[in-house]
Amino acid sequence: MPSQKQAESYVKEAQEALKTTLFKWKPDETTASYNYKKAAEEFRSLKKYQDSNNYYRLAIENFKILNQPYHAAQCYENIANNYKFLNELKSG
Repeated sequence: MPSQKQAESYVKEAQEALKTTLFKWKPDETTASYNYKKAAEEFRSLKKYQDSNNYYRLAIENFKILNQPYHAAQCYENIANNYKFLNELKSG
């Protein structure tokens, strides 16, 4: 069952993965990208398509840094589907 709290926890984990500290010198884009993608999927299942698109875009940025075009393309496809659902909601 999707929940707002779960989606926000994924976002928080992703943000923490991108932070650097005294002992962690490089951000962890892998963890961040997958957590942003999970958050986007949670928001999508909650029918919060704009929030979903925002987190898919953040995931895409990190997938591009990691040179993972397949996963970035999947996120682009999900964004397109979200816009399709938004248009259907507005028109119907």
